[in-house]
Amino acid sequence: MTRPAKILFLSLLCFFLPSGIFAQHQKLLDSLERLSPIERQRVIYGYAESKADELNPKEKRLIFFEQIRKFAVQKKDRDLLLHLQLMKRKQSEVMDFPRAEREQKCRACIEKHKDSGDLLFRAFCHHELGQILFQNQDYAQAFDHDLKALEIYKKIGYQNVPNIGKILHEIALHHYFFQDYEEVIKLMRISLRFPPFSESLDIQRYNNLGMSYMNLKMNDKARYFLNRAIIAANQYQNEVWKGILYGNMGNLYFKEEKYNSALVYYRRNFELNKNESRHSTVKINSHSNMAKAHLALGNIAQSDQFLKMVENSLNILQTDPSYNGAKHVGERQQIENAKKLYFETKINYLKKTGGFPEAVKYQDSLMNLHKDIDAKYNAAVGKMASHRLTIRNKELQLAHKEQEKLKQRLIYSTLILLVLVMGGIGYFN
Repeated sequence: MTRPAKILFLSLLCFFLPSGIFAQHQKLLDSLERLSPIERQRVIYGYAESKADELNPKEKRLIFFEQIRKFAVQKKDRDLLLHLQLMKRKQSEVMDFPRAEREQKCRACIEKHKDSGDLLFRAFCHHELGQILFQNQDYAQAFDHDLKALEIYKKIGYQNVPNIGKILHEIALHHYFFQDYEEVIKLMRISLRFPPFSESLDIQRYNNLGMSYMNLKMNDKARYFLNRAIIAANQYQNEVWKGILYGNMGNLYFKEEKYNSALVYYRRNFELNKNESRHSTVKINSHSNMAKAHLALGNIAQSDQFLKMVENSLNILQTDPSYNGAKHVGERQQIENAKKLYFETKINYLKKTGGFPEAVKYQDSLMNLHKDIDAKYNAAVGKMASHRLTIRNKELQLAHKEQEKLKQRLIYSTLILLVLVMGGIGYFN
């Protein structure tokens, strides 16, 4: 669409659509007044992310872009205008296409701009391609594009990338999936240098750190970051995340065999998420954890009660097409982990109550689940391990290049110094 055509289109929208639709982003625009240019960009990216469903229709997105453009022109904010153009390009060249076509679009854009100075758009394409490939379970290539995106963003300067918090979070989740907790910690600590990208991701970066430290058995650090996450969830009044975090803190105390303390946190999670409908696995895990803690404390009847709740929720889950056909790797993994926790708790319950024949059947189910998980992820783990060697080699190559540059600068400086000294000697002679 040419520029005159766009202006005409927006003018027609202004005429035909209710005037209230143009005021819906006014609160956002007002909030930008006193912000620095980079903060404005960060807020706009975060706002667009949080309003993704509302802005999905093209006409509404164009209205949003036009309001931002007018604000940027009024404030003479050239950087904001440039980022607005970038947001539009992301949509028109990649995101407006069906998901099945985006991989090829990203590859074509990367090839087209490989020798250009268009770094932010090229990095976006690498990152988006990494996300697509990871969901397609092509993990080796996904990590390759993750690395290329991070290399470009580092060159630009993380502080100059308004949505760097989201980018680091998404790449960290790839590493968490493969239990590479040291890399998760490294990426999340970079994220903490900058203001939060969004409320949800502010909570999650602390949770990612807490869970990574817990898995590394560094419990004091895990406790610290989980508490930071709980403070953030309280600040943003996010009840679902508060419940999840209480459950994670309960897991920490359970690992330390402090079962009464674990039960206190599990109960808080249960109270907040017992009626959760959007995230079924969150509710199921809250029930399983209550059953697990009561069983550890010898409260058999209460444990039985919560196991029945889990079984009821799992039966409902089995008939839910959105979960049975879960497209995202993370969603599938959550379902598998929820079933695994239930099977482990049920087996322990049956052993304690003398139901050994039934425990054997559940043990078989648990073994089959493990086999299913291994069949899907073991080959991927092998690819991941070999690919990490490639990543380390690339890092060494980059470090070597930096050393060479440093040597060249040192030689250059020495030559200049020698010229100055020789010139000085000639002058005084």
